[in-house]
Amino acid sequence: MARLVQRLTEAKIRRLTKIGLHHDGAGLYLQIKPRGAQSWIYRFRLNSRTRDMGLGALADVSLVRAREKASAARALVNDGIDPIEHTRAQAIIPVAPKRHSSPTFEEMAEAYMADRLKRLRSGVHRDQWQQTLRTYAYPVIGNMPVSAIETNDVLAVLKPIWESKCETAARLRGRIERILARATVEGLRRGANPATWKGHLQEALPPRSEVQPVKHLRAMDYQDVPAWPSSGRLAP
Repeated sequence: MARLVQRLTEAKIRRLTKIGLHHDGAGLYLQIKPRGAQSWIYRFRLNSRTRDMGLGALADVSLVRAREKASAARALVNDGIDPIEHTRAQAIIPVAPKRHSSPTFEEMAEAYMADRLKRLRSGVHRDQWQQTLRTYAYPVIGNMPVSAIETNDVLAVLKPIWESKCETAARLRGRIERILARATVEGLRRGANPATWKGHLQEALPPRSEVQPVKHLRAMDYQDVPAWPSSGRLAP
């Protein structure tokens, strides 16, 4: 008749001092070494070979957890798999780095406008923000992850309108800069802001003074000059 194994308990474990293996049943042992170190061992037999699998120190692995780990190893043995080799194989499989999903530029811009533009008193100003972004920026970079936008992408938005619609393009650049800055603050981007003007885009785009048309006032008729200081206006 098979001898019944007296399973371990937390109280019994606290009293154990004898050096050696203390059986919990089904191949699980608590091992006590000469210097007092205590650890869990799962002993199994596979392919006519007996092996001991370490399950961790008692200080780190509770009795309940040790039984769970032994049960998982036992299931592998029942399937003809060596749990020690299986664990080693799992340890060398490279783990793919976690990737933080990045919103698109359009998603970031819409969130920025929803948060910031509500503070603007001018409805015209809010409409200008939305119109310039949706007309000129979204078709080019709207679907790009905000984390992937680089200088060339910003230039692809601005160059086509920089000379023909310089005032609009300049304001659009500033809006893109602020949206990308917000993305950086929220940890969605790293590195320099590709929409910055000073020391950056100013090296790739001509200054507004060179491309923006200068509006000259109509010259005053010489006959109206004496009367101008008093009238304060030009002759029609």
